[in-house]
Amino acid sequence: MAFRSLTEAIDTSTAGGKLIFHIFGALADFSVISTRRDSGLLELGVAA
Repeated sequence: MAFRSLTEAIDTSTAGGKLIFHIFGALADFSVISTRRDSGLLELGVAA
């Protein structure tokens, strides 16, 4: 099963498309982790 965007140049049936999809996923994970870290620091009263 492959994902192909009709509006962006993302097609997961190709090696390049799979790479871009994985990079987007990694960036999303990083964003979630940093948001949770910042929320935890705020709860502790530590300036981020």
